[in-house]
Amino acid sequence: MTSPHALKKALVTLGLLLPACQSPSSSDSIEDTQDTEDTAAPPLGCRSEAQPADRDRLVLVQAPYGQDALASKTWHTLLLTQTGDLSTLDRPFELGRAPKGNVVFTPDASMAFVAQDDGSIGIVSINPDNTLTVQDTGFSGEFYASSLTMDPSGEILWIVDPNWPENGGGIYSAQIDCSLDQLAAPERIFSSKNASKIILLPIEETDVREALVVGREAAGTSPLSEIVRVDLFHPDINPLGSDVFRDEDAIVSDAIRFPGSNYALVADYAAFSSEPNRVAVVEYSTDSLNTIQLIEPLLDPVALIASAWEDQVLLLSGYGDALLPFHFTGSPDAPFEEGPAPSYSNGGPQLPTAVDQVMKGPLKGRVLVTENEGIRQLQFGENTSLSEVGFVAIGESFEGITGALGIAP
Repeated sequence: MTSPHALKKALVTLGLLLPACQSPSSSDSIEDTQDTEDTAAPPLGCRSEAQPADRDRLVLVQAPYGQDALASKTWHTLLLTQTGDLSTLDRPFELGRAPKGNVVFTPDASMAFVAQDDGSIGIVSINPDNTLTVQDTGFSGEFYASSLTMDPSGEILWIVDPNWPENGGGIYSAQIDCSLDQLAAPERIFSSKNASKIILLPIEETDVREALVVGREAAGTSPLSEIVRVDLFHPDINPLGSDVFRDEDAIVSDAIRFPGSNYALVADYAAFSSEPNRVAVVEYSTDSLNTIQLIEPLLDPVALIASAWEDQVLLLSGYGDALLPFHFTGSPDAPFEEGPAPSYSNGGPQLPTAVDQVMKGPLKGRVLVTENEGIRQLQFGENTSLSEVGFVAIGESFEGITGALGIAP
């Protein structure tokens, strides 16, 4: 019998893990999981009040394969206790299929959303006792959702559609109802091509929502632009675009902001480019966007996450079966350098796919990574430390393969 690891690699190679409706020009992304605690003026909203940091947290993970490797829409719930124990709960539920990506939560952890492989959005509401209710297994409309970002107010879901502008590509805004646990019809606020990610910047004014949007040909920018700084509340006012890789074959898998700095990291995992896979470090200001470092060569950089301690970044190498830390040096020309990989007591990583992190409380820096056979726990610590904590399987054979992931904030 073919092993789940070999099968998953084969399916990725054949493109069967890509969204079924995705056009050849589309790109993939994994949702932003970065800290928003450094905002100067946190916006108030009906779902903006954070839960206590020292509590047990609900974890949602998708199992994209069932018996005999058939597609599955099954999701599993796990509990991450405030002491760090991770265990599965006997509460599987059906939503939509999401082999990769991140679940995003409202700041008060009352609702969760995920971009699914058919372009729809799965929606659940979460009760105080960590039970949940499926609100919509596949919210759809005149958009194809490939990436989601939660607004700090908890009242807006930002949606990335990777298509070309004439096919609906661009950034959408959808209002989250304050009482009905529903999502209003999304509205496209500006068009773009091959968009992959929204990175929200620290908030200085509550009526402004500045962000970096990774995508080509964004409205109001040069046709050569690959990233744009824009106020999502006023997208027509002076968007600032720039290139990142200067390579039309680059395909962005993920992009994050490095907290406490003016750096964004953008990962290119194009499989058929003449250029190597790499990560670009982009320095941003109010009037400039410049690539100042290229970290290369890399193999299949599928996801990035910055440590809650603001001193390193962890890169997931899918085909490389590796978790690679990069330490922040502060050097103006090369702010990041590769550090030593952690030691593993449960076998090395196997096709790491998605990653999320606890940003505050006694588990600050606790990281979960979905892999071929379950979920790996690691711990970011101060002074660029990184260690493995454990591994939890969620099933056997193909049913144990894990996909999209989210930890309640």
